[in-house]
Amino acid sequence: MAKNRPRKRFRERKVSVAVLAGMVYPILDARAEYGAKGAKGIPISFVRNFTGFNPNDNYRFAVANLGQGLIPVLAGYGIHKIANRFGINRMLAPIPFVQI
Repeated sequence: MAKNRPRKRFRERKVSVAVLAGMVYPILDARAEYGAKGAKGIPISFVRNFTGFNPNDNYRFAVANLGQGLIPVLAGYGIHKIANRFGINRMLAPIPFVQI
């Protein structure tokens, strides 16, 4: 007699609000660059905000650029992990698509 295979359960995908909040400034900055320089400004904005190197300024590194992109996203990820440890996301489980 063949064994019954366990059924794969569909796991609902949730969006972390904290990480999403960290992405607000880089997206708004890319939108401003699009208005100023067109489509070429969008990747320049993301490179500057997430790596710290400014392509417009001979690839000079500035920590202030990281504070506008990478650091808020990493802080949001840290908040998300802390919320998981304290069980806050389990309390928010009945709300669809949302977790901290």
